[in-house]
Amino acid sequence: MIRTYLSRQSPARVARFWAAYWVCLFVIMHTPEPEQLHINVNHLDKIAHFFLYALLASFCIWHRIRRNLPATLRWSATWLALFSAYAAIDELLQPFVHRTASIADWLTDVAAVTLVLIATRHR
Repeated sequence: MIRTYLSRQSPARVARFWAAYWVCLFVIMHTPEPEQLHINVNHLDKIAHFFLYALLASFCIWHRIRRNLPATLRWSATWLALFSAYAAIDELLQPFVHRTASIADWLTDVAAVTLVLIATRHR
């Protein structure tokens, strides 16, 4: 059912989903954490980073597939570089909104994007 829904979306609509998600991701990552939000789950921050960036890369792949274009090695490497740079900028901006910048968070973001791009690469 989900696959049918995803395959019926136009590339333009997918691009709008992707853009909206990217804006939401930026807002989430640049909103100060509420002080009362302290959940004691090991590595919850890394899990959140992983899934948020994996979803960002998934929208990228979804858009590429809906345009009937292959996810070539060059294309994947370009998007890996762009998402890696975005994640670095994301981390560098976080102290301005009283969040903690972390190399470990950046590495988690890059790992998520890398895994999605590798797992979905074709041709």
